Amino acid sequence: MYYAFNRNELKKFYSRSKKGKLEKIEDIEILRFFEDNIKIKMIRLNSDSVAVDEKKDVKKAEKIIKKLLKKN
Repeated sequence: MYYAFNRNELKKFYSRSKKGKLEKIEDIEILRFFEDNIKIKMIRLNSDSVAVDEKKDVKKAEKIIKKLLKKN
């Protein structure tokens, strides 16, 4: 499952620097959106996309991109 937010929602998220009660417990940032009553819609995708959540994920994504570029 993937989720995305528009610029205004992200600005609101970052303007509230303190974690809410749920986010403190679970340490999952999407809970801050939930606590701020920002609508969350998740959709299932049939895709081979790669999540980039940490620095180590960047290298993995770059390798995949390079392979795709070589094919085309």
